[in-house]
Amino acid sequence: MIRVQESLICDGSPEDAFSFIGDLQNLPDWDPGIASSKRLDSGPLGVGSIYHVVAKFMGARVSMEYEVTRFEPPKRIVLEGRGMNLHAIDDIRFDATGTGTRVQYRADFRFLGSMRWAEKIMQPAFNRIAERAMRGMKEALIRRAA
Repeated sequence: MIRVQESLICDGSPEDAFSFIGDLQNLPDWDPGIASSKRLDSGPLGVGSIYHVVAKFMGARVSMEYEVTRFEPPKRIVLEGRGMNLHAIDDIRFDATGTGTRVQYRADFRFLGSMRWAEKIMQPAFNRIAERAMRGMKEALIRRAA
């Protein structure tokens, strides 16, 4: 298993950060590793909401379907993603600080089938992807707060 963990502190309330980050349709606006994200269901966002996400990974485009499995506004959202050779669980938490919001991101990735061997060598690449995503998240939240 590959695990990445990152955190940031930004201006604005947990409610604002959660409403933006928690809707994966906004993913391309802050994560440079995402080509597109489209919600596949309708109705209020919550447990069971499903997204089709296309990630850019090592020169290729990788399609994944993400489902919201925990939805606790404005504190936490957990998503489970499945692709052809990859399973992911993303856990994003939002906590008020004295002047803004702390966002904590943790993701666990498992390669499936014939790609399982790749886990041993891919940790550094996934760390870089997470670092870029968090930088993009912070920049997007700063723009929204301005």
